[in-house]
Amino acid sequence: ARTHQALGHWDEAAATYENLANYGAGHFRRDEMLAAGMANLAAIQDFQGNREAARTAKEALSYADTAWQANLVCARILSKYGEYQSAEEAALRNIDARLERTQSLVALLSIYEESGEHQKLVRWLRDEEVLPQIPVPAVLRACAYLGSNEVPTNVNRHLLRTLYGYADLNLGMDDVVIRADPLWQIETAQVQL
Repeated sequence: ARTHQALGHWDEAAATYENLANYGAGHFRRDEMLAAGMANLAAIQDFQGNREAARTAKEALSYADTAWQANLVCARILSKYGEYQSAEEAALRNIDARLERTQSLVALLSIYEESGEHQKLVRWLRDEEVLPQIPVPAVLRACAYLGSNEVPTNVNRHLLRTLYGYADLNLGMDDVVIRADPLWQIETAQVQL
């Protein structure tokens, strides 16, 4: 199924994942492999515009709690189809089990933005232990979504601590130096002046 999927043979991949689910129902234990297969099927269905994607994502989540990649795929799909509570639960599974916490926090913030859950979004941003684990681009998206009046004060302080610039006055050409914490993911940025 994964080979078909990698080659772009969506229908063949979907059929193989469906066979996997049928075998899993009675012939072997429900585990991470089955959860991942069903999450892949949900992703294919979503790509093809099949509204069954949300149902399949929920089914995938029933097979294993600790399949962090499947949890994230399912969270994204469920959020897209307006199943926000199930999407939140999928992301929280990873956070609670400390599985791929950074990506899961980003997914959770995104779910709250899409669902209009201002209070939950603010509550997570206010958490002084959680905030340093969230990449700055995700924090900035959340700030833009909330608007300047709703951004918690600790978020502004956090952003100020993680980015600063200064003039480096040397002999000859003067430089402007900007230092950013790794949370800014500056390696993915494009510089424009």
